[in-house]
Amino acid sequence: MIAKSDPRVRIPASPFLQSEKTEYMELIVFLKLSITFLVGFVGGLIGILIGGCSLFTIPALIFLGLPPQSAIATNRVGIAGLMLTGGLAYHKKQLIDYKTGCIIAGTAVAGAVLGAQLVVKIDAVLLKRIIGILTVFLISTLIFFPKHGVAANEKTIRKKHYIIGAIVNFFLGIYGGFYGANVATFMIYTQILLFGKTFIESSATGTIAMFSFSVAASGIFMSHHIVHYGYATVLFVGMACGSYISAHNAEKIGNVWIRRLLIAMSGAAGIKLLFFHG
Repeated sequence: MIAKSDPRVRIPASPFLQSEKTEYMELIVFLKLSITFLVGFVGGLIGILIGGCSLFTIPALIFLGLPPQSAIATNRVGIAGLMLTGGLAYHKKQLIDYKTGCIIAGTAVAGAVLGAQLVVKIDAVLLKRIIGILTVFLISTLIFFPKHGVAANEKTIRKKHYIIGAIVNFFLGIYGGFYGANVATFMIYTQILLFGKTFIESSATGTIAMFSFSVAASGIFMSHHIVHYGYATVLFVGMACGSYISAHNAEKIGNVWIRRLLIAMSGAAGIKLLFFHG
């Protein structure tokens, strides 16, 4: 008779198979982190000039396996790196208007704190549609007024301009705190239309608000334990590298080409926000 095996007795796994499985998992982790760095680097190259990088960095993080809330939180940490090194490069070139930047940063941070708290409560789809409509509207202003943002407009900046800018950036901060795709682009629009700045000047000055509210929102996300620190660290480094390179060469690229890139990216962003909500 053939003796029956005891189901309670476990046959130890082969050390070779365990080693092979470990090597496979390590390879998967390495590939995911490499993709994260590459996505962050490209995001930094684009985002510091015209914004909008979250439109593909957040979906990329979700594709890599993060839940949506964690992807948003982890991406916000990466954006802090983007704005930090980009801001340093712009500072060296004396392109930052610190008075305007600090005013819009104050209300943007307040909005971001509120937005980060509402990350699971607010109707994101409705707000994305509103942002999409506004994006299409603002693109039309750039098309019909081709000189906006290409050359500095020597307009007289009054107190009302700063008040309007502060209010607009408070609401942008709310949006940026819980999702944030295209928020930097809207900050660029705000400065062009209200303060008569060029695209490069607007991007440079906007780094103060974007860095400040990214740090504030990241802190809240961390307190809720939804940041993936592995991805966040690699994304931070990737975005920081790409951002510094683009900001350092922004004047070589020029306002005309940045305007063209912004219109193209914003058009894609408007379509995505209006019709695709994944």
